[in-house]
Amino acid sequence: MSDHQAISAEDRQLIIELLARYSWAFDAGDADGVATLFTENGVFHGSSGPIEGRSALREFVKRAKANAAECSMQHWVGNTVLTRTEGNAVRARSYLTVVLVGEHAEVRAAGEYDDLLVKESGEWRFTSRRYLKWPG
Repeated sequence: MSDHQAISAEDRQLIIELLARYSWAFDAGDADGVATLFTENGVFHGSSGPIEGRSALREFVKRAKANAAECSMQHWVGNTVLTRTEGNAVRARSYLTVVLVGEHAEVRAAGEYDDLLVKESGEWRFTSRRYLKWPG
């Protein structure tokens, strides 16, 4: 059985929506919205090191929004590939471009997300979201 067949069409759609909800919530500065997309002890691994737990994730989003207060932020995520991992977990790998739009548009980040997801009470959540910056 291929990885594609191991994940139902419904779960694929729910996972793609999870990735989109993260982008929309983060860009809007919705710290609670971002935090609830992670498991209780979920971790974001970014350029400044790991951020673990919903409380720390909320503060991370608030700081990021404050640092970009003079512009709009847009996370563009695509080319997502899903594979089943151990148990009921799914790995999602996606391309990422972050654009800041103010007086001028600027690509702030380009790289990929490497996510580990689990289904809790019928909802897919991040246990780990790792940002990997591309060189250049």
